[in-house]
Amino acid sequence: MKYTMVILIAVSFVLVACGDAAPEPTEIPPIDVPPTEPPPTDTPEPTVDLGPPPTPDPVIFLDEFNGGVAEGWEWLNEDPERWSVTNEGWLTITAANPGMGASESEFATVNLLTRPAPDGDFVVTTRVKADPHENFKQATLYLLGEPKEYVGILIGFCDLCLPDNDGYGIFMEAFKGDENLLEFPFIGRDPQQTDYYLCLVYSAESNTVTGYYASEPDNWQPAFTVNDAPVFDRVALGTGNLPGPDGSSYDLEVYYDYLEIARVETPVIVNPQMPAGSEPPTETPIPEPTPLPEGILFRDDFEGYLQPGWEWFNKDPELWEFVEMGDSRGLQLTGAAGRTNYLLRPAPEGDFILTAHIIADPLENFHQANIGVYENFDNYIVLNIGFCGFCVEGGGRLLHGDVY
Repeated sequence: MKYTMVILIAVSFVLVACGDAAPEPTEIPPIDVPPTEPPPTDTPEPTVDLGPPPTPDPVIFLDEFNGGVAEGWEWLNEDPERWSVTNEGWLTITAANPGMGASESEFATVNLLTRPAPDGDFVVTTRVKADPHENFKQATLYLLGEPKEYVGILIGFCDLCLPDNDGYGIFMEAFKGDENLLEFPFIGRDPQQTDYYLCLVYSAESNTVTGYYASEPDNWQPAFTVNDAPVFDRVALGTGNLPGPDGSSYDLEVYYDYLEIARVETPVIVNPQMPAGSEPPTETPIPEPTPLPEGILFRDDFEGYLQPGWEWFNKDPELWEFVEMGDSRGLQLTGAAGRTNYLLRPAPEGDFILTAHIIADPLENFHQANIGVYENFDNYIVLNIGFCGFCVEGGGRLLHGDVY
């Protein structure tokens, strides 16, 4: 299959049919996610009083997902078409099969976002908006080790677990190998409530993890404590879509407002102070294709997310991001040794024109920014803005084409 290959520090990219000029950028209209309205039910209280969570101060790390994800994150099983960042500053992940427990040897969850956990005592919090209303769908805050070695607190649905609450609940999961560390870790919740704060507190001395949840920042409720916690080395956000016996009829869409990691003082301090929340999300997690004028086959203005259909080759998430470019936004790629962050998509059939707006200033031999058509790395045609000191006189800057 032929692919179009693009390496850009750019503000726009467009494919047009022969003879047509590139149009002005078009706006993507917001699309509301329709709410579900399951019947309300009583929310049972937890039977164990674990006390309030600690104050998360001082902050070690905070990502409010404004314009992208911060440095240091790593995606496991990334599907770029199933995550994005909204203009309001929410990370959105659309669940896919399988879920966390689907593999014995590796994490199977699609778009599991992870970063290193700190040493010693710490507290990690997030705000999540989700409406799981089918068995085993969930939005989770994790502490991860190896597969089958993790602790998580989640908004979920399981009518087998909470039959008297129609399945709607706050859940905790904790596994150490094949050992389930929590017995009946379910708390019913109001099905109309879809916006929650989740919190996990780790104590290194006692090797315990305690979970908390809140419908408002100053109204924390204890969930459960995991004793003899499994070994973990990462904090993670994940979205489960594991189908039950009757399959899965929809993909759960989840919005994360921020993630914060902070130190915990001993003894713990009450009344946590949370970051200021973002405005509620208004966009669909999977961007709708840009409306295209006649003659335009594809266009991406890189306004904070990628249009569907792109595929990364040798992706390095620390070397690309969306940035402000005057009155608009653009995709910024930072060069690295070898072929890193090549952005590909299928080429159309027949005649076509490929155009892009590129801003780059290569000053050393063989630095380049290019667009092109590609079959493999032995067969391609590219057009470069580049530098080659011995190729041309007068400083080495050149506009250059390669054909292989």
